[in-house]
Amino acid sequence: MNNNILFIINDDNEDLDKRISLLKDKTIYITSYNLEILEKYKYHSNVKKVFYLEEMHTVFESSEQTIDIITKANEFLKLVINEELIYVQGQIEGGNNQSILDIVLFKLSFDKIITDYKIDLVENYTSSFYYKENKFIKDILIENKIEYLIYITDKYNYFKECIRIDFKRYFKGIYDFFSFLLLNIKYKKNKYNKYKKTLFVHVASNMHKFYDSFKYFTDTIEQNSDYKCKFITNGINITNEKLIQEKPYILEHYMTVLDFFYSFLSTIKYLLIYKTNQNKFNLFFNHLPLSIKNQINNVIYYEIIVQYGFNIRYKKALNRFFSKNTFSAWKLWGGVSLPAGKIAVDIINSKYSYITSFIFDINSEFKYYPFLTDNLNLMDYKILFEQKDKEACLYQGYEPNKLLLIPELNIKKNMLKLKNQYTQNDSMKLLNIKNDYLEYIFIDINVRIRGIIHIQEIEIFIYNIKLLAIEFINYAFIIKPHPRFQQFEYLKNHLSGISNIYLFTPELPIFHFLNISTVVITKLSAIGFEALTLGKVLICVILDDESNWEGYGDNANYFFSFVDVMHFLHNIQKTSEIINIKSEKLKYKESSINDFLEKIENK
Repeated sequence: MNNNILFIINDDNEDLDKRISLLKDKTIYITSYNLEILEKYKYHSNVKKVFYLEEMHTVFESSEQTIDIITKANEFLKLVINEELIYVQGQIEGGNNQSILDIVLFKLSFDKIITDYKIDLVENYTSSFYYKENKFIKDILIENKIEYLIYITDKYNYFKECIRIDFKRYFKGIYDFFSFLLLNIKYKKNKYNKYKKTLFVHVASNMHKFYDSFKYFTDTIEQNSDYKCKFITNGINITNEKLIQEKPYILEHYMTVLDFFYSFLSTIKYLLIYKTNQNKFNLFFNHLPLSIKNQINNVIYYEIIVQYGFNIRYKKALNRFFSKNTFSAWKLWGGVSLPAGKIAVDIINSKYSYITSFIFDINSEFKYYPFLTDNLNLMDYKILFEQKDKEACLYQGYEPNKLLLIPELNIKKNMLKLKNQYTQNDSMKLLNIKNDYLEYIFIDINVRIRGIIHIQEIEIFIYNIKLLAIEFINYAFIIKPHPRFQQFEYLKNHLSGISNIYLFTPELPIFHFLNISTVVITKLSAIGFEALTLGKVLICVILDDESNWEGYGDNANYFFSFVDVMHFLHNIQKTSEIINIKSEKLKYKESSINDFLEKIENK
């Protein structure tokens, strides 16, 4: 007999309300990612307790258990694919390690609820937005031998999510193949560069802010030297018109049809090896529960089917590019922390040592960045723009002789250049926002640095944005999700109907949103550094009490709850002129553009 029932509810359901009211003889618990749902049931006479799942996730984020599981999964993957093309450790920030991390956090928090409150039945009222979480819940409840009932509101969309998450990866290589064929028809092949004094800048993102900043860097180099700068991309679907006008070299032009067949056959080979060694998987992870093993299993499938095939083709294309073109330096995309960067720097070091590999970040000041890579010193040079950048890099473990502090190349100046071109009113007109509010607050809802942005991660921001908008009716609250955010309709449904909340689609460039804002609210993101460049008041909301997220140094106002944010905004007119810029205790020797180019020539 089920006496302790846990209801998982993320949307209003009138029939369920009636049912809960009738269950007088049961002990009812409610859990949700939706804080409005929890508020609704908090004082319900038939509900014993409510739980907010997301609040519990990050309690375990830095736990040894989480780190050990990710390390173990990476070790096993190296056993399955004994080749350097898969470099999973470099993906700690996001991607597949993040998938493992998410399920570990989810399990730890969910286990705590069902154990502490002796839950013997779980009823899940769900939608397609929570497809992945529902799979995790089912596995966890099977482990604990707890009865489970699931009620799906939109079965068609739920099935679509199943296809997208569980089966789409099997067709990724085929999709890339046809995109490759179309690409070669759409764009003329730009294949040969014979001018030795050339720097290639690898742009793997289609976002305007990356292109604009990289363009500032290349323009500065060309204006101060006889070096030419050219862009190269491995983005098959280029939509950024500015980047298209550069006529970038495209790595896919250095692929062949044979490369695709070879990568497919290699993928199938490793897939069969993995399939026939499932017993080794079970032995390797025998100490782990079913739910976590299933997720690690999914990660390995993804790495074999999607990542490994891509890396084979990328490595071949890159090698052909290096062999067919003449140039001096290569700007690694994402440093060496991503597989693409690691593959590039390995090829350069082993076969093309005359090419100088260098990196720079649009923002380097993540001194306390929670996920650091072990591959910091593989490139020749890292270009820094400010004193505090160098301090952060030394803290992270970079070799001092590989750091070049060159203020002239400060690509953040691109933001200031745009600020000189557009007034606040110009940006308001472009975004169609009224100019009669007292303050304009930009809220970055992507509250964690995550490779995969989940709905539940922004629920607490959604809830509090509404409270702030009601409290400060004379303030405008501006929301533009991250370009990778895929559930825009979800956001629209939850934030519509409040006149001073302005919601924009993810694809739009960030500058104009920051330009009209007085205050920027985030957790830890490049947006914060861009806001500081433009002289905005920066609020960093750390909801999990982890001090290692205080990555902006003394430049931000740190709060650990939205109650504190509300108090701060009440006094905004007193504080909006105050931005505490950290006084530099250490001064490092600066280099120049000429120093950088001289090092390239003398390599």
